[in-house]
Amino acid sequence: LVFASQPHSLLGFRGLIFTPASGEFPEDGESAFGYRNIRVPHTFIKWSDKTTENHLFFGSLVLLPKLDITGVITLAPGSHGNDGTDTYKDFALFAHIQLLEESKPFPSIMLGIHDFYSYSYYNALFLASSKLIELNPSIQINTHLAYGVDWMDQHYGDTGPDRDAQVNHYLVGLFGGMEMFYRNYGSFIIEYDTHQINFGMRLNLFNSCQVTAVLLQMDTFSFGVDYRFSLL
Repeated sequence: LVFASQPHSLLGFRGLIFTPASGEFPEDGESAFGYRNIRVPHTFIKWSDKTTENHLFFGSLVLLPKLDITGVITLAPGSHGNDGTDTYKDFALFAHIQLLEESKPFPSIMLGIHDFYSYSYYNALFLASSKLIELNPSIQINTHLAYGVDWMDQHYGDTGPDRDAQVNHYLVGLFGGMEMFYRNYGSFIIEYDTHQINFGMRLNLFNSCQVTAVLLQMDTFSFGVDYRFSLL
């Protein structure tokens, strides 16, 4: 028994650590919210040397049921904000669309569009595939392989004078990884996010809560916690 259809990544969307994963797509109405902490040098928002970490608060919802939408609010203390405070604030949207369900001969295929609106700190456009390997009734391995491009070269939405500024891209090129689940207790993760190797583990608590702990580039600790529920 695997805990939920696909766990949430360090950025809030369903995936491994920094990389997305299609896998078994969640059921319609499946929702979650949670918190993530990312420290330098792996923060996505950093405007000064005083910025040491990013705090991410996310919420997600599966619709239709082939569309997975995640909203992420990022707080970057130590970076000057547009509201006059010393904390920069950003809101990002992530969308995953299942194109093909996994079958015995074929992997699942998913289209992903990340942070396509506003300032685009997490911008990515990619196709991802996943395949489940069941070693025995207690151990399952989800393998993931994807390719991303940097085709989105402008800011959409209200960005004021920054509309024509360079768009930040990540996940450009080949990336992927695997997650090994042990019953319903948790999992171990390893991934390559196009430029570094990350390692992590998840621990399932009380059937609805999950704690994630990771080492980014095998040397910087980050963590998160989330709560899952269904609206249906």
